[in-house]
Amino acid sequence: MGTTTLPQIKVSEGTKRFAERIYAAAHEGKLPSEMIEEERRHAEAELKRAQEAATRQLEETILRMSQQLALPTAQIATALDVSIEVVEEVLLRQLGE
Repeated sequence: MGTTTLPQIKVSEGTKRFAERIYAAAHEGKLPSEMIEEERRHAEAELKRAQEAATRQLEETILRMSQQLALPTAQIATALDVSIEVVEEVLLRQLGE
């Protein structure tokens, strides 16, 4: 099965604006560039929430391993594949609270 390349179509600025207005009418009055920016901001916010949740989960796990299992810092770091500094930072922060 071969691929076919369509010839380049020249589109005037008026046609582009008309197409944008049709798009906006179908998307709550938002232009394609506005929709892209809105989706980008939404994706960034979702990524930030996911990263914060992962950080909280890691910190909770470190605390449980230290307090409930009484594991040494090096063993916690090895088990969680993080640096000893990360484990120490979490534990020190907990002591400060």
